[in-house]
Amino acid sequence: MSPSDEAAADFGALASEISARCAEAIEENRLDDIPDDSLGQVFASVVRLFAAKAQAGPAPAQGSRAGPATVNIVNGARRGRGCWSTVPWCDGAP
Repeated sequence: MSPSDEAAADFGALASEISARCAEAIEENRLDDIPDDSLGQVFASVVRLFAAKAQAGPAPAQGSRAGPATVNIVNGARRGRGCWSTVPWCDGAP
């Protein structure tokens, strides 16, 4: 396996682990187990990487086994309000 293949496999394993831990925290209502700083670090890094890949060529595919990766930010996002497009009760109202 080439170093590039190994890096892709490592990143894939890490992504699966993070996805599983997030799903577990949600399903078991253990949201406080995920430190806000850590969640922010992961989220910011993923958004930066996604944007860099999109600027370098065709936008990366969205969605995965974890579900769609799109986000709808509603009015008032600057005040910390927003919603995921996959949340059924979020109608986009501020």
